[in-house]
Amino acid sequence: MTRGFIILPTHTTGVYTNMSDELAHISTTDVSDSAIVPTVPSEYMQVYYMFKSINPSELSRVQNCIQAIRAAFAGSPGAGLTSGTLSDTFITGFLKSILLPGFTTNHKDEADGKCGDILFSIKTICSEKGSDLALDWSKNRTESTRERFTCPICLIVLNTSKWWNKLAGYNDTVRSGFYFVDPSYCKENITLSSNNKTNALISRKQVYQMIQYAKSTDTHIQFPDDTVSCRFDILSAFVSL
Repeated sequence: MTRGFIILPTHTTGVYTNMSDELAHISTTDVSDSAIVPTVPSEYMQVYYMFKSINPSELSRVQNCIQAIRAAFAGSPGAGLTSGTLSDTFITGFLKSILLPGFTTNHKDEADGKCGDILFSIKTICSEKGSDLALDWSKNRTESTRERFTCPICLIVLNTSKWWNKLAGYNDTVRSGFYFVDPSYCKENITLSSNNKTNALISRKQVYQMIQYAKSTDTHIQFPDDTVSCRFDILSAFVSL
């Protein structure tokens, strides 16, 4: 069977709650600013299109607010754990209420959220030198036989920086933004390791490799800037019931 193709604009506006809304909006007349993609995009591409439809200024709020959370707890005991938990809570709340109205929190296996029928994982990279990531935080021995890379991965890089200065093959500048990675690519190219907290560790070098993959497939969205434009205030975190 021959697969059809559609013309997809590289820049769209508005918020779409599912892939059918996104495809219904597409015009096939403006070929000057378009890219050819399969008629039925893979799940990770569908997640990318959902994020791509959002106004960049809205996306930049993710970066600015997480930076503000980290700045508020910098130097305090347990700063990494506290700011990490609050950042994860903010991201899922933001996606649910503003960015993706169809988004629901769904911590199933490697996933963190769900849009429609698509589960996907969200991983945040805060360090300017990059960091290792974990698909999950489990040392259960039975986990070693479980299938890995089961859903699309969204990497959120908070800082534009070089992770290595002189390491050949790894010295490109990594720009802040969202990077969307196909789990099929990871299954074939990413080898998991372990530490004292997880048996599903992705090393910093392989995280860099995943980012390079997203750049090569043009499934990344750059943040408008790296400016912290807000301040974290715990008293503003409460609403009346």
